[in-house]
Amino acid sequence: MLIPIGHDQQEVRRLPWVTFAIIALNLVVFLGTGTTGDELQRGAAEAAQRAFEYLAEHPYLEVPDEFMRRIAPGERSREQLQLIIEARKSQVEVPRDRDQRAAEQAELRRLVDAFMSMEGDHPYSKWGLVPSEVSLVALFTSLFMHAGWMHLLGNMFMLYLAGPPVEDAFGRPLFAGIYLAGGVVSALAHVVMFPASTSPLVGASGAIAAVMGVFMVRCGKSNIRFFYWWFFIRAGTFDAPAWLMLPLWLGQQLLYASLTRGEGGVAYWAHVGGFVFGAGAALLVKALGIEAKYIHPAIEKQISLSQHPALDEGMALLVRGETEAARRELRKVLQDDPRNPDARLGMWQSFLHEGRPEQGIDHMVRVIEDELRRKEMGLARDHWLELLQTAGTGGPAQLRWRLASELHATDPAAANDVFRHLAADGTAGLLAEKAAARLGLAPGVAAPAQVPAHEVPPRPAVRPPAPPPPAPGPAPTPPPNPPAPPSAVREAPIPLPVAAGPQPPARHADDAFSAPPSPSQPAEKEPAGEGEVELDWGPDPFTFQAMPEMPAPRLTVEECLLERIEEEGLVLRSTDGAADILPFSEISVIAVAGIRSVERAFLVVDLLAPAGGGCFRAYRLYSNQMDPRRFVREARPTPIEAFRALVRLFLDATGAALLPGLDALERPVTFPSVEAYESAVLAGYR
Repeated sequence: MLIPIGHDQQEVRRLPWVTFAIIALNLVVFLGTGTTGDELQRGAAEAAQRAFEYLAEHPYLEVPDEFMRRIAPGERSREQLQLIIEARKSQVEVPRDRDQRAAEQAELRRLVDAFMSMEGDHPYSKWGLVPSEVSLVALFTSLFMHAGWMHLLGNMFMLYLAGPPVEDAFGRPLFAGIYLAGGVVSALAHVVMFPASTSPLVGASGAIAAVMGVFMVRCGKSNIRFFYWWFFIRAGTFDAPAWLMLPLWLGQQLLYASLTRGEGGVAYWAHVGGFVFGAGAALLVKALGIEAKYIHPAIEKQISLSQHPALDEGMALLVRGETEAARRELRKVLQDDPRNPDARLGMWQSFLHEGRPEQGIDHMVRVIEDELRRKEMGLARDHWLELLQTAGTGGPAQLRWRLASELHATDPAAANDVFRHLAADGTAGLLAEKAAARLGLAPGVAAPAQVPAHEVPPRPAVRPPAPPPPAPGPAPTPPPNPPAPPSAVREAPIPLPVAAGPQPPARHADDAFSAPPSPSQPAEKEPAGEGEVELDWGPDPFTFQAMPEMPAPRLTVEECLLERIEEEGLVLRSTDGAADILPFSEISVIAVAGIRSVERAFLVVDLLAPAGGGCFRAYRLYSNQMDPRRFVREARPTPIEAFRALVRLFLDATGAALLPGLDALERPVTFPSVEAYESAVLAGYR
């Protein structure tokens, strides 16, 4: 026995509300009709038994056709029942009194009518689809009726497995339409095969079969996990691709349907009709490019964050060093959204770059307050340290007290640092006394003069302006650089996007803005290989300098290939051919950058994990040594889109910080060499 229990296509971009709503509606309908249906079914069974017993005692009476069709729905069962009645006729004497026979016939009619009345009141008869009496309403209502708990739970479990990925790929309206249309088509397939049947058809299995057909076409490469059980001898699980197992399931349904001459208890032809319809609908969607052209962009637009237009302009001005103009734009954002953290951080950075951090203290304080409100304790502590380091103040006493109190549950050491700073503040009054009491110190005890520079974390990046779309034409294809290990199989490299505007700075405390090259200076271009398109990197308004030497952990780099992604981490293969898993829980920092070497351009990703003793190990991946489209499930992504989706998956699974900033993924900062990248971005870990 095989039972599907899961698959590797279960991650979705949005909650599958249509799937959940269908499951909930089926459950509500079943609970609402289950008790009434059971009582009517028992009553109808008793009435049928009385009518059949009376008929057995009086086999010479005429049997109403509707009664025969109800108690013996299949043609073969009706033939057998007719033989039993004929056999009884030879054993019973037929009364000669016509009045007596008329009275007996009337009594049989009364018993049959009682049975038919109870049978007609049953929810299956009211809302199920009776092939001999097709109703437009019943074509839809029959999809939400189920004949028992096992029938309901089995169908809903299959819908839970197949529905979310299909709904995520096709969108909610199209998914709902395919589900309902597939259910109708499956019901009509059953009607075509059994047009004279009086047994009501109930259940959502035909509609779910349509969803399974879509799954086979749209997610055919995904692996389905099965539980198998061979009597009491052996049991276990195994994985198999959807493109193999779902056609086998369809073949099984066709076999059972052809072997079942009567209706049986399972509507196999409904399953076949629904599955074929779903597969055909998915092929049509694919052929017309509906998902790629319309559905995918619409969904991405809904789930993507939108921001104030003045924020883009303000950040663009800030990148160019026009701090006063940047503040004018950012103030427009704050007028409409006073809590906007990006605008507040932009204001703070504008004063910071002018060497006047004291003018931006209020903005940073508002940012920290908002982070405390959202329970983002790590960011709140980091920004407090930055405020203390650059402006020489820890902010209002109330802010420090709240920060320390909130930190105490998760980071007592950090909380004590804030309490100690507050206790030494002679202007904090009662809060200073309370902080000293928490530490067991006398009020007025001295606090550290300032936090060491190496303890100040990188500032979270402010959302930069979006780059303009790339110029039309084929994207350049970078070759491998550095060379891949001998055992590696090279796949399609990823073209690095060209950002035609200013790029964001690295988010280290010591990075400084530098003036962009003058317009008279030509943009630097990469030499093109034979048959390739030159890659124009545009002006680079930033000079990335190594951070000053400081007592920091040492860093070792290991170049790897990404083999696959497991639930608990990444399976990486090192240059010596050994494969091992890197748990997501061990990755604390992810760095992304572009390398514009003399010959080609490529992307580099470093996954930093603590190695003990204050050291870090960087597991390095190169874009020209893998095809990220193997690891993402987006609809027809370009290599760079797939690369971004892959790194987002890493970030979501690890909760790691992103270097050189939060916008590094959308607009990778480029360097002339790997060494320059390490000096600028990884200086704090070397």
